[in-house]
Amino acid sequence: MQPQDILEVLREDPFVPFAVHMSNGSSYEVRHPAMAIVERSKMLVSLPAERSPDEPADKTVRLSLSHINRLEPIGPAGKGRRTRRSS
Repeated sequence: MQPQDILEVLREDPFVPFAVHMSNGSSYEVRHPAMAIVERSKMLVSLPAERSPDEPADKTVRLSLSHINRLEPIGPAGKGRRTRRSS
Protein backbone atom coordinates (compact mmCIF):
# COMPACT_ATOMS: atom_id res chain seq x y z
CA MET A 1 0.00 0.00 0.00
CA GLN A 2 1.20 3.51 -0.76
CA PRO A 3 1.56 6.11 2.03
CA GLN A 4 -0.74 8.49 0.14
CA ASP A 5 -3.57 5.93 0.21
CA ILE A 6 -3.46 5.76 4.00
CA LEU A 7 -3.07 9.52 4.44
CA GLU A 8 -6.15 10.06 2.28
CA VAL A 9 -8.21 7.86 4.61
CA LEU A 10 -6.77 9.52 7.74
CA ARG A 11 -7.62 12.99 6.39
CA GLU A 12 -11.24 12.27 5.46
CA ASP A 13 -13.70 14.70 7.02
CA PRO A 14 -15.53 13.42 8.88
CA PHE A 15 -13.03 10.77 9.90
CA VAL A 16 -14.30 7.18 9.68
CA PRO A 17 -12.59 4.57 11.91
CA PHE A 18 -10.97 1.75 9.95
CA ALA A 19 -9.16 -1.55 10.33
CA VAL A 20 -5.75 -2.23 8.80
CA HIS A 21 -5.62 -5.82 7.51
CA MET A 22 -2.18 -7.38 7.18
CA SER A 23 -0.86 -10.13 4.90
CA ASN A 24 -0.39 -12.48 7.89
CA GLY A 25 -4.11 -12.25 8.79
CA SER A 26 -3.74 -9.85 11.71
CA SER A 27 -5.63 -6.55 11.86
CA TYR A 28 -5.41 -3.31 13.84
CA GLU A 29 -8.10 -0.72 14.47
CA VAL A 30 -7.53 2.99 13.96
CA ARG A 31 -10.39 4.75 15.77
CA HIS A 32 -8.94 8.28 15.63
CA PRO A 33 -6.50 9.85 13.15
CA ALA A 34 -4.08 10.67 15.98
CA MET A 35 -3.64 6.91 16.54
CA ALA A 36 -1.62 6.54 13.32
CA ILE A 37 1.60 7.93 11.88
CA VAL A 38 2.42 7.19 8.26
CA GLU A 39 6.03 7.07 7.08
CA ARG A 40 7.43 6.20 3.65
CA SER A 41 7.65 2.47 4.27
CA LYS A 42 5.75 1.86 7.50
CA MET A 43 2.78 2.88 9.58
CA LEU A 44 2.82 3.23 13.36
CA VAL A 45 -0.46 2.47 15.14
CA SER A 46 -1.03 3.25 18.82
CA LEU A 47 -3.03 0.58 20.60
CA PRO A 48 -5.09 1.41 23.69
CA ALA A 49 -5.19 -0.95 26.65
CA GLU A 50 -7.89 -3.58 26.08
CA ARG A 51 -9.41 -3.00 29.50
CA SER A 52 -9.87 0.75 28.94
CA PRO A 53 -9.85 1.80 25.27
CA ASP A 54 -10.45 5.47 26.16
CA GLU A 55 -7.16 5.68 28.07
CA PRO A 56 -3.76 6.62 26.57
CA ALA A 57 -2.03 4.14 24.29
CA ASP A 58 -0.68 0.99 25.89
CA LYS A 59 1.75 0.18 23.06
CA THR A 60 2.61 1.02 19.46
CA VAL A 61 3.01 -1.41 16.57
CA ARG A 62 5.05 -0.85 13.40
CA LEU A 63 3.41 -2.11 10.24
CA SER A 64 5.26 -2.47 6.96
CA LEU A 65 3.26 -0.80 4.18
CA SER A 66 4.21 -3.64 1.84
CA HIS A 67 2.31 -6.07 4.12
CA ILE A 68 -0.91 -4.05 4.38
CA ASN A 69 -3.55 -5.81 2.27
CA ARG A 70 -6.47 -3.45 2.78
CA LEU A 71 -8.09 -0.75 4.88
CA GLU A 72 -11.69 -1.41 5.84
CA PRO A 73 -14.17 0.94 7.56
CA ILE A 74 -15.41 -0.26 10.96
CA GLY A 75 -18.39 0.62 13.10
CA PRO A 76 -21.77 2.05 12.11
CA ALA A 77 -20.23 5.02 10.27
CA GLY A 78 -18.46 2.63 7.92
CA LYS A 79 -21.56 0.98 6.48
CA GLY A 80 -21.71 1.19 2.74
CA ARG A 81 -18.13 2.39 2.28
CA ARG A 82 -15.70 0.78 -0.10
CA THR A 83 -12.69 -1.18 1.05
CA ARG A 84 -9.34 0.28 -0.02
CA ARG A 85 -7.04 -2.47 -1.25
CA SER A 86 -3.32 -2.44 -1.75
CA SER A 87 -2.18 -1.89 -5.33
